[in-house]
Amino acid sequence: MSKCIRCGSEIPDGIFVCPVCGIDVQLVPNYEMLDLDMMIRQSISEEKKAEQLEERREIRRKHDSKRRFLKRLCTIALIAIAAIGISIAVMTIRSTMTVSGDEFDTAFKDAQTMYEDGDYQNAYNAVNTALGYDEGSIEAQILKAKIAYFGLENKDEAISILRNIIADNDSQSDAYDVLLEIYADSGDYDNIADIMGEAPESIRSAFADYIVDQPVFSVDGGTFSEDVELVLTAGDGCEIYYSTESGADFDDYSLYSEPVKISDGETKLTAVAVNGKGIHSKTASRTFNIVYDIPNTPVISTASGAYTGDDNKVTIEPVDGCTIYYSVDSKPSASSSVYSGPVEMQEGRHFVYAIAVNERGTSSQIAAMWYEYTPEIEKPETTVPSGGDNDTPDTPSSGGNSRPTQRPTQRPTQRPTQDPTQPPEPTEEPTPEPTQPPTPTEEPTPEPTQPPTPTEEPTPEPTQPPEPTEEPGDDFTDQDAPSRAE
Repeated sequence: MSKCIRCGSEIPDGIFVCPVCGIDVQLVPNYEMLDLDMMIRQSISEEKKAEQLEERREIRRKHDSKRRFLKRLCTIALIAIAAIGISIAVMTIRSTMTVSGDEFDTAFKDAQTMYEDGDYQNAYNAVNTALGYDEGSIEAQILKAKIAYFGLENKDEAISILRNIIADNDSQSDAYDVLLEIYADSGDYDNIADIMGEAPESIRSAFADYIVDQPVFSVDGGTFSEDVELVLTAGDGCEIYYSTESGADFDDYSLYSEPVKISDGETKLTAVAVNGKGIHSKTASRTFNIVYDIPNTPVISTASGAYTGDDNKVTIEPVDGCTIYYSVDSKPSASSSVYSGPVEMQEGRHFVYAIAVNERGTSSQIAAMWYEYTPEIEKPETTVPSGGDNDTPDTPSSGGNSRPTQRPTQRPTQRPTQDPTQPPEPTEEPTPEPTQPPTPTEEPTPEPTQPPTPTEEPTPEPTQPPEPTEEPGDDFTDQDAPSRAE
């Protein structure tokens, strides 16, 4: 007999199928029975584990399927609930909108009617009521801006409303229309130029009348040595107004009709273009500084020093394009004497000054010189006795008292050493008294045979030129100015 390897039941010999479990009987030698039994038991254990694992998997599959079913069911329920809620909300909103729309229309129309009738405060309240029903209404916002500016004179609020509309939609032409009208009415042309400069091309084309370019200057500002003839130009159909007064109001501007001549000094010219609609451009300004060239300083060709006799002419060299004015002992100006030829010296010590003045009235620096002039002293006459000796020297006879025959022949030539670029201040200097010739001495009646000898008169020393008491200004040139300390 043998045992079934699965259930362990005894199997009679000759039977090849286990009568209990129905497994085929395996014939093995007796020495392998123990190992085979272990293998069978292990195989049975693994099969049980596999069956249990499969059972657990089946249970999990059933659980997952149930859970998915419940999830789908919940989802369907939620969708249904949401659909019902949305339907209810839509119906509510539609009902509300219908009511609000009617109330908005009523309030907006009331605001329009009140605005047109001049009832601005009630119009302002009504348009605010309309915006309470529909705060996004562009039409109501624009009406509110118009009521604020044209009715209640609240410019800032009106501009703020319109600028907010344009910021959200830069193609909102109705908002541009009212905003530009407000700026033009208040004379705020710079903001018009800024708004139109930032607007899209469609707006610029629609409101081209509000675009006015600045005037163009033919000459840029700067420093010039000659007069400037300034030409201003602007766009077609525009007039130009300008002013050379700092801070002048537009009402004080002059209408430009011909080139503007800008002359001596600093001039700031401001101009603005105005089109046929009365819209102004931005102002344009240029500053011109005209500094004329100073004429050359005239040259007094007569050197400073002492003079006598016929050598008494002061000569001044001409300067091209200028008139020479001169003066004696005083500072010269365009009202001084006009130099037309050599000027005679006055007796005594004096200063001569000269300036050159061109056609524009610009004066040169002052030229100066000094001189001390002594007129020629006449020769004294002497009495010649009758019947005198031929060896007696010839002397002039006067039939009276004789006078000296000698006179100063030496002319001082010493010149001061003072810097010629710093001559004394031109001042009125008293003319020194001319040197009186000595009185001839009384001579005795000569002997008939001996002619009287005239008394020798000493030759006077040349008189030194007196020092000036004050110095002239620093704005003149002196080729030979007198020294302050000789």
